[in-house]
Amino acid sequence: MTQAAEVGPEPEEEPALGPEPEDEPALGPEPEDEPALGRPGPAFDRKAPYVAGLLAGLGLLTAVAAGKVLLTISGVLVEIVVSLFIAAGLDPLVRVLE
Repeated sequence: MTQAAEVGPEPEEEPALGPEPEDEPALGPEPEDEPALGRPGPAFDRKAPYVAGLLAGLGLLTAVAAGKVLLTISGVLVEIVVSLFIAAGLDPLVRVLE
């Protein structure tokens, strides 16, 4: 004698993980009243400590960079100044010899 195995209801389909294609918003032009990147936020308060510290830090970096540039070209600047003094000192002699 053979026993018949009980067969239960067929398994249901598993739900999809993502949204249904018809649920996705249609890609198209942005509305006229809304900017493409959204509404701009509030402006910075120029008296805020963050802004003051940022500007002070940028000023310090600028001063350090200018100092390094001057140190780098200081030898050339000295040569230019010396050559100007030599040219100014020799100018009367050159005028006499002309």
